[in-house]
Amino acid sequence: MLAAVAACALLAWIGHRRANGVSAEEPESAPSLSQIIGLLNLESRLPAGVMPTGRGIVAGHVEGTPDDAYLPHFRQDRFRGVLFTPMSGPGRIGEHPHATAKILYGAQGLAPGIAQVQAYSSDPWITSGFLRTGETEPPRTTNARLFNHSWIAGHDGPAVAAILRRVDAVIDAQDVVMIVGVDNGPRKPVPPLLASSYNAIAVGRADGRSSGGYTTVEVAGRCKPDLVAPGSLTSFSTPVVSAMTARLLEVADGFPPSVNAGRSETIKAVLLAGAEKPLSWRASPQHPLDAHLGAGVVRIDHSYDILTHPANPAQPGPSTQGWMFTFLTPRAQWVLPLPQPLPAGHLSAALVWNRRIDGRQYVDSATQRAIWLDAPRLADFDLMLLDDRDQVLASSVSKVDNVELLWVDLAQAAGARKLVIARRDALPEPWDCALAWQFR
Repeated sequence: MLAAVAACALLAWIGHRRANGVSAEEPESAPSLSQIIGLLNLESRLPAGVMPTGRGIVAGHVEGTPDDAYLPHFRQDRFRGVLFTPMSGPGRIGEHPHATAKILYGAQGLAPGIAQVQAYSSDPWITSGFLRTGETEPPRTTNARLFNHSWIAGHDGPAVAAILRRVDAVIDAQDVVMIVGVDNGPRKPVPPLLASSYNAIAVGRADGRSSGGYTTVEVAGRCKPDLVAPGSLTSFSTPVVSAMTARLLEVADGFPPSVNAGRSETIKAVLLAGAEKPLSWRASPQHPLDAHLGAGVVRIDHSYDILTHPANPAQPGPSTQGWMFTFLTPRAQWVLPLPQPLPAGHLSAALVWNRRIDGRQYVDSATQRAIWLDAPRLADFDLMLLDDRDQVLASSVSKVDNVELLWVDLAQAAGARKLVIARRDALPEPWDCALAWQFR
């Protein structure tokens, strides 16, 4: 009964949530969009049979519509060959779900290889339909590899923390990649849901005209968004990144599972390291992402090149691009030697690790009530560029983020010899992280 009451109260609270956009249609600008995000470049380099399209990737698509209109016009020819499964009960067709879905799916979509989509409305997805917020059970398991969330919600409160912790738990434990939008308007704060998740990838607009700065919930001051993409509203920027994620997940599936290419940390690091920096992009060692542009504009060609060059964490060698997934114990370091002489241009490097959630079920001995424990834990990593005397030439050393990023003009980093990951916290457990880098 208590769980049911909590769920009802939560549903009343999240009535404030809304679809993160008001337009029903996104302008048809696929050629210029494809060029901006590097899709045309990648298509020109790869044969049709090799070009990733999102084949084999099951997608979750969550809509923040205020009623049951959470489905696209799935019977239209544009979605031929795509199975939409309504996961939130009988639903109606909605223009916002259609506008976001057509960017992603079908022959004209940016991830035409996706053939299965699990569609949700945000209310049941947050509560009994998936996250089970307000219940004593853990989140449900899913075979979806990524979720697109073109909606925002909320204000601070206990419900926010409970939702965000369950989101982070799903991403970390099930290796699901969640792509979530920020708000529209550069003066708007970072929304609590779901952009303030640690482990999700928060997306803004490539023109910077979307919310940004720093989180205000679940530890204030963390950098969001993580990435930006073209779109007249963040509702439409978000599925652009989701589509590129689907393509990368298909590439990751070509590696043995032991390589960890499909881990959520790996995919996020590869996307961030591959991002293109607009001229106005700025960051600092304590705030590794730009306040409104994140790591920059998503570029599938750069990220594809990085992902197809896995490194051996045990024996890393100099390489102009690549990635690795490794574990560090407290106070440990990991070193990547850089090629000599250094290439011209810039070094882009991104380090990503997940927030961990306890995730156990516990029965209170006094009340005999079951509780799902959601206490969070977070390691602290630094990313540094050093010379041969171990002098720091550039660093990313945020104390609150679970992302570190370097964008270094190599003309101003003479003598750079190695990238170093240093773990600074004293938590007693090993912690996994993913590093991705590229000279360009």
